[in-house]
Formats: sequence, C-alpha cells, structure tokens
Amino acid sequence: MKRLLSLLLHDVYRSHSSESGFLGPAADRYKLSLAEFDAQLAGLARVRKDRPILMTNEAAPDSEEVPFAITVDDGG
Repeated sequence: MKRLLSLLLHDVYRSHSSESGFLGPAADRYKLSLAEFDAQLAGLARVRKDRPILMTNEAAPDSEEVPFAITVDDGG
C-alpha cells in the first residue's frame, strides 16, 4: 500500500465566512478566505514540484515523492 498526503479543504470564501457552509464560530475555524487559500497553494508550490494526483491517475511508479492530493468537503 502506498502512502498519500492529503490536504482537506472545507470552505473557501471571498469576503465573509458566512458566504459558505455552516454558520458559527465552530464552523468558521475550518474556513479559509480566498487570500488564505491562495497562500496555502503558494506554500505547496514552494515545497512540491509535482502536481496533485487525479483520481483517474496513479503516481508515477518511479517517483521518489510521496504523492499528494487536495480534497474538498462538499457538505454544508
């Protein structure tokens, strides 16, 4: 079995956390502003030169990197 790193995102909003998903302080801790989301993607790009895998593709067998995926919780 291969290892896989996963970055799970719940909600990304443009202006205010109430734009998306469940409302309230408990839900807000899982939400990112668009600027925070962009910063996280930029951080990934600085440390990873490969792309996230697609569900229809497998990581290259000769790759030395642990494959990674970005997943989104579509509930709420």
